[in-house]
Amino acid sequence: MSMNGIEKYAYGNRWRRVHPAEKVAFALGTLVLVLHTGCPWMSLAVFCLMSGLLVGLGGVSWRFYLRLLLIPFAFLAAAVIALALAITWEESGTVLYGLRVGNLIIGITEYGVAEGAGLLLRALSGVSCLYFLALTTPIAEILQVFRRMGLPPLLAELMALVYRFTFVLWDTASSMYVSQASRLGYSSWCRSLSSLGQLVANLFLKSLQRSQMLNAALLARGFDGEFRVLEPAYRLSKGRIFLIVLWLVFLAALDWYGGGGGVGSYFGRL
Repeated sequence: MSMNGIEKYAYGNRWRRVHPAEKVAFALGTLVLVLHTGCPWMSLAVFCLMSGLLVGLGGVSWRFYLRLLLIPFAFLAAAVIALALAITWEESGTVLYGLRVGNLIIGITEYGVAEGAGLLLRALSGVSCLYFLALTTPIAEILQVFRRMGLPPLLAELMALVYRFTFVLWDTASSMYVSQASRLGYSSWCRSLSSLGQLVANLFLKSLQRSQMLNAALLARGFDGEFRVLEPAYRLSKGRIFLIVLWLVFLAALDWYGGGGGVGSYFGRL
C-alpha cells in the first residue's frame, strides 16, 4: 500500500468539488460526537455512513480502504484482547471461557467482550471520519480552512511539514525494502531479521538526507516560512449545510435515546 494513494484519492475523488469547509465541519463534527458517546448504535451508524460515502459515492477502492483500516485495527486488537481477558479468584457466571491456573481463573467475561467490542467499534468509527477527510480533501485545503478558523500560521506550516515528511519516511522505507527484497534479503527468518535491522538503522539517515534536499528545494524557490497555494473557487451549499446539521442532530438524538451518556444526554438535561 502506497501513501501516494491517499493523495491520489484526495485530488481525484467524487467529493473533490465540495467546499472543504463543509467536509471539515462534517468529518470533525461527527468525530467530536463519536468521541463523547458510549452508544454502539451511533458508532455503527457513523462507520457505515463514512464508509458508504467513501467507497459507494466517493469512488475510493474498497480494497484500498480495507488496507487502511487494517493499520489501526492491528493496534486495536491488542487493546480489545486485554479488555476481554479477566483474572479472578473464584469462578463467576459472567466468565464465558476460562482456564484454571491454581486458584486463579483466566478467562473471557461478558463485560470484557462488550467493552472490547464497543471500544473497537468506537475507534473504527472515529478513524473512518479522519479517513473521509484525508481521502476527499487535500491537505493544503484543510489547512486553509484551519487558518480561516484562527489556527496560528506557524502551527499550520508545521502540520504541512509533518504531513509531507510522513510521505518522505514512508517512500524511503518502501524503496529500501524493495531493494533488500530484490537481493533476497527476506528469503529466510535470519535474513529477514538482519535486513529489518539494517532498514531501521539506515532509515533515519536516508530520511534526513531527503528532508535536507527538500528544505534546499524550498529555499531555492523563495520559501519564507509560509506555504502559499492556489485555492480553487468553491461555493458553500445551503442544502449540504442543512444536511450536515441534520446529521449531527440525528447523532445527538441517537446517543440520547440509545443511552450513550454523551452529548445527547447533555442536551437532554438542558
